[in-house]
Parts: sequence; structure tokens; C-alpha cells
Amino acid sequence: MNFNRKIETIDFIKNLIFENSKNSADKKMTSQLIDKKLGYKSHDIEVQLQNKKNQIKEDRKTWIGFDNEIFQTTYSEFLEIYRVLVESDSRTDRSSPLKIVDVGSAYGRISIIKEIFFNETQLECWEIIKERHDEAVRVFNFLFPNVIQESVRFVNQNILSEEILFPNAHVYFIYDFSDLADFLIVLKKLSEVARKQKMSVVSRGRGSKNWIYQYAPWLCEIMEPKKFDTWILFQSAE
Repeated sequence: MNFNRKIETIDFIKNLIFENSKNSADKKMTSQLIDKKLGYKSHDIEVQLQNKKNQIKEDRKTWIGFDNEIFQTTYSEFLEIYRVLVESDSRTDRSSPLKIVDVGSAYGRISIIKEIFFNETQLECWEIIKERHDEAVRVFNFLFPNVIQESVRFVNQNILSEEILFPNAHVYFIYDFSDLADFLIVLKKLSEVARKQKMSVVSRGRGSKNWIYQYAPWLCEIMEPKKFDTWILFQSAE
């Protein structure tokens, strides 16, 4: 992408987000327009995944067969979340950038918001489905071809695998899981990080919020959770 087109695309994204973020319907429509502008092929990919879902183990846990807007957070919401995280960053030692890990990043919308508005932070996007991961990488590299890997990293791994550990980070995004047993695996891995450092968890989805309250008192009984319209910010103690 040449420089002028890149600037035009970024301005298009900024204007859409700021002008159409009044309600859920506006946010979804805006996200669809931005996806189209960026050239995402997510609809075609989801059709292909649906056609071969019998070949993909445990497809219920990967949201195959659902509409994109059901399992993807809107750009406007990611902007709101990022703003809160950056403004509430209370670390006394800021020699290292604020690092966020998105667990289940789908097509990597969060990476676009991060790089346009908060490029001083670090981000890791974890996605289990290779086709989604590859498309996220393709679109991001098309718009931001010179970003170093330490700033934005895309990981195609199953975080539920026993041998896979969470990377150290300051904030983790988690969403709804269809299976409580899987969610408890994630909570256990997060608790191992919390033993070494203070951390925050952004929870989006009714199921994940309720399960955190029920099974992770270390995230909600010491530090008061901060509640927003569609998400909650949980924090571990020092």
C-alpha cells in the first residue's frame, strides 16, 4: 500500500469510528465498512470453514458457523477498551510498554486499533484457527508493512494445550467459551501469571464474566472490577 493510500485509509477508519459510535448497531455497521475498506475476506473464509467444519476438531469452541459480528468485537469497542487501559495504567515502572494479549483474536481487528491509536503499546493476537490468523496477518501487514514483531505479534496456537503457557503481559482479553472446563484451563494459566505479577483481565461476554466471579475470586474480591457497557475490567492484587 503506498503512503497516500495508507493515510487515506487510516483517516477513513478514524472518521467512521468517531462519527458512528452511538449504539451497538452503528458500531457493527462501522466495523463492517472498515473491514470492507481493509479488504478482509472473512466472509469467504467463514464459508470455507463451515464447509469443512467436520474436519476441524471441536468446532463449537471456535465459533465456526456463527456470523462474524457475533464473535468479533467492534473497532469502536476496542478503541474504548484501549483508552481505558492506557489511561488507567498505574505501573510505577514504565520502562517497558504496556503489553496486551488478545486470547481468541479472530481476524485481528484489535491490531488495527492498536497501531493507529496506541502504537506505543505492545500486542499479541492469539488465534486457534489458522485461516483467521493468516488473514489477520495479511491485512495488518498490507496496512502496516514496516511494524516490528515486538510491537504486534500474531500467534496461531491453541492456548488450551497443556504445553502452551500464557506469555507475560499486563492485560489479557478473554471472551466467552462454550465449555466451562476450557475456561477453567484459561483461568488456571492466568492465575500462574498473577502469582508473579499484577495483571488485568478484560472480559467480554456474559459467560466469561459470570465464570470469573464464580471461579476466580483473586480477580474480583480484592480489587473492585470496573464495569462498562459490554465488558468488565478485572485486576489481580499486587
